[in-house]
Amino acid sequence: MKKKKRTLMHILLLPLLLVVLFQGILPFSMLLSSGVKSIMESNAVDLDSYLVENSKVILENAMIEQWSAVRKESNYLNSVLSDLLKEQRADIEKFTKDKELQKEYTQRVFPELLESLRRDTTCGVFLVMANDQPIGAPGDFTGFFLRDSDPVTKVDTNSDLLLERGDKTLARQWGITLDNSWSPAFRFQGKGIRESDDFFYEPYTAGMAHTGVDMASLGYWSMPFILEDYEMDNHKMITYSVPLVNDGVIYGVVGTEVSVSYLCNTYFRVQDLNRQQTAGYAIAVDNGDGTYENIAGKGNLYDAVQRENGIFKLESTKHEDLFKVKDSKIGSQEIYALFLKMNLYANNVPYKNTNWVLCGFVAEDSIFSLGDKLYSDILTTIVACAVWGLVIMSVVIRCVTRPVYRLMDSIRSGIAGLKEFAPSGIQEVDELHQVVENLTESEISTEHQLSEEKERYRIAVESSNDLFFTYREKGNTLEIVNSREMDGLWDIKNAKKKILDRYFSREDQKKLLSMLQSHENTIYGQFCCINGNHSQGRWIEIRGKTITETKEDDRKIVGFVRDIHETKMRELKQERKQMIDPVTLFYRLKPGMEVIEKVRGKYPQGMFILVDICHFTIITRDFGLTFRDVVLEEFSKMFLEVCAEDLSRPPVMIRAGSDELLAWIPKITEESCRQKLEKLKERFSVMIRRSALNLNFQAGIARGDESVTTTSLLRRVRIAVTEAEKQEIGVLSWNEVKDPGAQPKTFGKIVSMGYMEQISLASLALNLLDRCPSIDAGLDLLSRRLKARYGMENMLITSFHYDFLSSELEYQWKHLHGLMGKRGVVHCTEEEYEKLNQDAQINAVQPVKQLLSVVPVLRKTDIDQTGVGILMSDNGQYSGSIFLLGIEPSVYENEEDRKLLWEIGIIIQNRINRDRHDQSAQAKSDFLAHMSHEIRTPMNGIIGMTEIALKEGQTEEVRLDCLKKVKGSSKYLLGLLNDVLDMSKIESGKMKLVKDDFQLDKMIGELYPLLEAKFEEKSQKYHQEIHLVNQWFYGDALRLSQVLVNLLSNAVKYSGDHTEITLTVEETRLSDGLSKLQFAVKDHGIGVSEEDRQRIFRSFEQVDRSAVGQQGTGLGLAISNRLVHMMGGTIELESQIGEGSTFRFSITLKPVRAHHVKEEVSRVERDFTGVRVLVTEDNPLNREILQYILEDMGMSVENACDGKEAVDKFTASEKGYYDLIIMDIMMPVMNGLEAAHAIRTTDHPDHKKIPIIAISANAFDEDIRRSLASGMNAHLSKPIEVDKLRETLGKLLK
Repeated sequence: MKKKKRTLMHILLLPLLLVVLFQGILPFSMLLSSGVKSIMESNAVDLDSYLVENSKVILENAMIEQWSAVRKESNYLNSVLSDLLKEQRADIEKFTKDKELQKEYTQRVFPELLESLRRDTTCGVFLVMANDQPIGAPGDFTGFFLRDSDPVTKVDTNSDLLLERGDKTLARQWGITLDNSWSPAFRFQGKGIRESDDFFYEPYTAGMAHTGVDMASLGYWSMPFILEDYEMDNHKMITYSVPLVNDGVIYGVVGTEVSVSYLCNTYFRVQDLNRQQTAGYAIAVDNGDGTYENIAGKGNLYDAVQRENGIFKLESTKHEDLFKVKDSKIGSQEIYALFLKMNLYANNVPYKNTNWVLCGFVAEDSIFSLGDKLYSDILTTIVACAVWGLVIMSVVIRCVTRPVYRLMDSIRSGIAGLKEFAPSGIQEVDELHQVVENLTESEISTEHQLSEEKERYRIAVESSNDLFFTYREKGNTLEIVNSREMDGLWDIKNAKKKILDRYFSREDQKKLLSMLQSHENTIYGQFCCINGNHSQGRWIEIRGKTITETKEDDRKIVGFVRDIHETKMRELKQERKQMIDPVTLFYRLKPGMEVIEKVRGKYPQGMFILVDICHFTIITRDFGLTFRDVVLEEFSKMFLEVCAEDLSRPPVMIRAGSDELLAWIPKITEESCRQKLEKLKERFSVMIRRSALNLNFQAGIARGDESVTTTSLLRRVRIAVTEAEKQEIGVLSWNEVKDPGAQPKTFGKIVSMGYMEQISLASLALNLLDRCPSIDAGLDLLSRRLKARYGMENMLITSFHYDFLSSELEYQWKHLHGLMGKRGVVHCTEEEYEKLNQDAQINAVQPVKQLLSVVPVLRKTDIDQTGVGILMSDNGQYSGSIFLLGIEPSVYENEEDRKLLWEIGIIIQNRINRDRHDQSAQAKSDFLAHMSHEIRTPMNGIIGMTEIALKEGQTEEVRLDCLKKVKGSSKYLLGLLNDVLDMSKIESGKMKLVKDDFQLDKMIGELYPLLEAKFEEKSQKYHQEIHLVNQWFYGDALRLSQVLVNLLSNAVKYSGDHTEITLTVEETRLSDGLSKLQFAVKDHGIGVSEEDRQRIFRSFEQVDRSAVGQQGTGLGLAISNRLVHMMGGTIELESQIGEGSTFRFSITLKPVRAHHVKEEVSRVERDFTGVRVLVTEDNPLNREILQYILEDMGMSVENACDGKEAVDKFTASEKGYYDLIIMDIMMPVMNGLEAAHAIRTTDHPDHKKIPIIAISANAFDEDIRRSLASGMNAHLSKPIEVDKLRETLGKLLK
């Protein structure tokens, strides 16, 4: 019996009906059995728990790492206290009783705690000093309490700070505002009396009870309070405080405060728990009995819980982390809590309320409402979908089957029926009709398309550089197309011998054959082919697709081979950038540690080194980021070179942080490692001259073997470096670490300019010299770069002074002895200067050989003649030269290199010109800084005594007394001017030590005659105790004598009549051939108080003048101190009020062989009768004075009013007419320097031999050098000292 066929309607409708019914039943039953609601509730609890935990971690980290970081100041505070006690010769017991000592201590530590307030983002910092009162009694306590109301906002000044407690001098000194509730001291009621005082008493008493423990473990977190419960203060805060101990005695408490409002607003993000903010956060204390007491919090739910006196109780729920707050609701909803313990205290601390927790409060709806709503919504949706599904499916099936029946009828009618078929509007049916209709037509066009595709393939192959291949698995053959040497069909064995063995390594061959024999749909691989034309190989990629035909074993792979070398090299370069630090070219930390791990797999033994460059942040701040990167790059080269010396295996180098470098050196002993670090330290310290920048580093080292992991080694060297920094030790081994459990050093964030090789040398020079405060430091680094780039051996820079036609050496990278001669000045003629000036305008780099005959500094020298020179100019005039010695001629011949060197020369020139102009302006400003007040006093005496002397009818006796007083005031004014000039020289850097051989015992013997009148005036005894091994030394005798005269004069001035003044000199021989000379001047005068001991060494400072009735500039000790500093020493003062003072200093000098000195004979007055002098002075009064003095010596005097008149008179005179010319410097028409130069360059027979003496009010060393450089023979300063003038004339008129 024939089976009855079913229609589409029946086939589709019945299954769809069953599906719809099943769709409605199954999901709902699964929903009921799956426990989705419970899961959603758990997820909600977990999410809220995660948010609370995240807030807890953030808050706990802030409290422990930032707010309690003040505990780290304990060492500093103890160090300052120890220094203070040592200075005051007091003990800690006296300190706790002496409020003045405590006040001095707070003033010393205030800057550091102010800095910690800025650094740790706290709302306040405080320091409370202990006293000797009973703990339970009220009392006032010395200290300070400094508050920052907005710690997030940083300002350059202290205007945002408030001083709550403390001496108001702190507020004035640091620009801090006093708060309305300010008080100079803390007023506490006694322990246990007032909770607001617990922040002091709790840690204080705990420290007293446990003096043997680390005070940091006794840190105390207070409950919220208002300072001293001041009723007008609404600033509620939480504090962290730790006791301070010295010598077993608790002497105070230091801590920080955080306002409750700042804590809640910053760390309690209520909106994270609930967008409608129906939630809350709270810090609470676990009372241990199931109840909790709120400390601080935020949010609606916190306010609801807080209404119950701030104490709440939690009940467990079916969720482990969720607790119900008992008897607390918001509206009709229950309040639930999630809490986490906060680890703020160590175990067994002697405090109450140590179990702090962080609670997050949520409402009932935020946990349970979502699951209930989900159930109801899903059930409603399922029922609605089931009903509508049945209706829609019935309609859709009818619409679908009707066009299908029509299509069947058109197919039965053949091609004609297909052509007549009208579109049904159903895509699938119409597409099926179109497919059937196109089948016949496609068969006809297929052959034409295949032919066209073959032609296109041929053209594509011929125009491509790719190699195409086909691998057939059945025949194990390889067909190659589009290759010059390998085209054709290859048996795979022959292909291996003639192709694979030639171009692929064994490992790559295995990989390639494995790819061809795999059954993957696509194959892909990258290979570095061995090619005779490319020594490093060439990268290719192979891509292919597997094609399987009718039979399973008839499989082939069609693909191509493409050259990707350039792309691959760029990828490798980018990968290297990710691994390598751009400045040091060392590994970055993570990839470097992986490399060390691999190396230690083969060589586990060796030394791990961590080097930390000292003061790196200061270098960055003062010298700039580029300068810092260059220093780091140069140091890295040294580090690698030193580490790699005498090693069979290369070290692994890592840049771990901003200024931290790591190295793993396999197979090396600790002793050898220390030797390498000492060598590195020595080389690093002289990278830049110490006068410009002191470079140093500290290192931690650890021995590694099979038992120690690489991670542990890293931790060990980090701890070693941290302890080395604390102990100020250069190199510290892990075996020498005293606290192995200490916090390891944190690596600084790496911020660099990028790859230094990408910065042009000219840009680098500009960056080095533009911001660098010391041009010498920038030039030292630039010289190293020029040596690396061009092989430069030395850099010399000279300055030229047109006024004197002279050159001086400004800078030399490597010291050359005797380069500028004994005087350090080289002169040139006017013609040579003109040639220099012309060459300087050429703006070109020139070989040193061409400049030998032109530049003054290069004449009569045997310096290396290879190299280039650059002539500098300032305002269009030749100003000096730059010489880059040792650079080969090939560099100069290269146009690009020549242009680069010229740009570098211009950058150096601009910096030197800028410094010269700045120094000149500063020197002028400093010279006039403090003169007005001190000049008016002696001027008043001069003018007043002159008025009295000129008064009509005045007696001769009174007039003579007035003149004596005028002379005294004039000498005082001259001494004042000399002191001011000396100080101005020192401040402007123009004061230079002039070193020469001198006889020390003779110099000391000449001191008494200079001061004899002062000693006799006060009937004082002068005593010398001289203990010298040598008599002759190399140094500046004049400045040493000036220091001793100043100290002795000071002793005379401040000592009473009939007292004794003692000068002691002792010599101690040193091991390096030098001698240490110790000088001491002891008096029995009024003494100097403690607060005045530093002040008297400042310019224009003296002890209280009213106490001694003395005048003075206040510059004597300041000048002496500066001069001793220049000699390498420091003046120290020991003094007792009413008993006297002792000024000491020591310097190191080199003993020299004794000179043969002719015995001096008594001076005989030289007869100058008949000597003709040409006096050139524009001031009539000065001219009259000079004429009187000279004529009094028996000379014949002729006058000239300016330099031009003097030149004219000299050139018009006969040979030998004038015996001497005395010339002022500052004159109209032609000044003295120009006139002297003009005289020396005339054709007059006496132009070279006639003595010329400069007389000027200018007394700087620079002025003397100018006078001598212009051709003068001597320089005398106004006012004229007759004895000195006579001595000078005697030397010149022999």
